[in-house]
Amino acid sequence: MEYNKRASIVVCLVIMVLLCLFGLFSCLSEKEDAEMKTDLPVDITNEITPVPTKVFVIDDKQDGNSGNKKELITIRYYAVSSSNAPNQAAEVVVEANEKISPEMVMEYFTDSLEDEEIDLKINSVTVKDKSCTVDFDSSVIKIAEKSAITEVHILDAISMSILDNCENLSEVLFTIDKKPYSTPNITFNEGEVYLSN
Repeated sequence: MEYNKRASIVVCLVIMVLLCLFGLFSCLSEKEDAEMKTDLPVDITNEITPVPTKVFVIDDKQDGNSGNKKELITIRYYAVSSSNAPNQAAEVVVEANEKISPEMVMEYFTDSLEDEEIDLKINSVTVKDKSCTVDFDSSVIKIAEKSAITEVHILDAISMSILDNCENLSEVLFTIDKKPYSTPNITFNEGEVYLSN
């Protein structure tokens, strides 16, 4: 009888130890899952640094040309998704002798918005000293009213795309119809910088 008592105690102890180990591993697994979730990028500033990169040289022998060689580069810019996913890098190939300007970067950016069916109009892109000001029309307010996340993704994507591709610029500002930027979610004072290097 004493043998059965000891065996029962040993079995109970083994079960308790196994339950403790199972609980410990479950807690560690949940902690790792939580850490993985918090480490997911909200934006891509640390993942991808868009910079013009030489890609290749092509031999242009079209229409009887003598075969002029063209050096091409890629311009990386950030694209916004209508599904509120984090901004993604996109690329376009241009001739190396083209001047990369904020206007060029914005043209590719706004084209990518059309693919996502985001209707954003930009009145102007102006450069003064090392500052770039992007002036939206009131369409940005409609976007902001629908989704604060999309609004922030747009502002992040524009400012990072410009600063990463235009070496002579160090800050980006936003306005709406030449007035300080103000939506239901975000308001900037006149001349307030959104992002700077």
